[in-house]
Amino acid sequence: MVIDKDLSHHVYVLEQPLRPGDSLELNFLVQYNPQGFKQKGIKPLVVEGGTNFTNFDLLPTIGYFSDRELDDAVIRKKYLLTARPEMPSLYDPEARKKPMNKNQTTFEAIIGTAMNEVAVAPGALQRTWTENDRRYFHYKTDSQIGGEYSVLSADYAVIESKWKDVAIKIYYHPGHNQNIDKMMNSIQASLEYYTEQFGAYPYKNFTAIERAGPGSGASADAGIIYYGEQYGLMNPDDSPTCFDLQYYIMAHELAHQWWGLARLNPAYVEGARCFD
Repeated sequence: MVIDKDLSHHVYVLEQPLRPGDSLELNFLVQYNPQGFKQKGIKPLVVEGGTNFTNFDLLPTIGYFSDRELDDAVIRKKYLLTARPEMPSLYDPEARKKPMNKNQTTFEAIIGTAMNEVAVAPGALQRTWTENDRRYFHYKTDSQIGGEYSVLSADYAVIESKWKDVAIKIYYHPGHNQNIDKMMNSIQASLEYYTEQFGAYPYKNFTAIERAGPGSGASADAGIIYYGEQYGLMNPDDSPTCFDLQYYIMAHELAHQWWGLARLNPAYVEGARCFD
């Protein structure tokens, strides 16, 4: 076992290697205590009445993650590391064999939260119940998702609809409802168009959810889109010639269910970021 307290990096060796299909249980406790604040780039993981974090923010990671390697040329030089491009050349035949999103996983989680909040995670909601003054939500995906995912909880309102056999849910702060209809229209129209053009949508559910904190954009994971508070509060011109930004952004992020996530996964070479 190797323990690096300065970098919070631990290396463990199992007494008996895991065999294919085997598993083991990992128990851990996370304590989150922010120290001060930054000028910009603040990520509100826990705020009053809400929680929003990814597994890479708070949960331990197992295995080697190349995404955590230093890629900045100046920093690499500081630590006497060899120079290298941020991403391999598209002419590198070995690099073209490696996918951009290589950490695919199945997902299932039971999340406990406050009685007045709704917890949301990837996948379809299997069931919910209360126990010892806590609410519990059981989520499970029906297909593989990427290796990074988010868990959110807040006093959400929710609107539900369907497109064919796909269950659609939009979770939002109760006071931020002025553009919900535009979002729902964009989701349904996008599912219709992309399915016709690119193939079947790979999941039985689709979720859009507002996350705490500033931000006018959105981001996509498999079967779910997260958007910032400012996105939901935009008030664009509704004239016939206007540019409907809410509709456009939602359609763009939904396209990632085919391009860059579920259907088409580019090689990890220069140009792959264009899928963002």
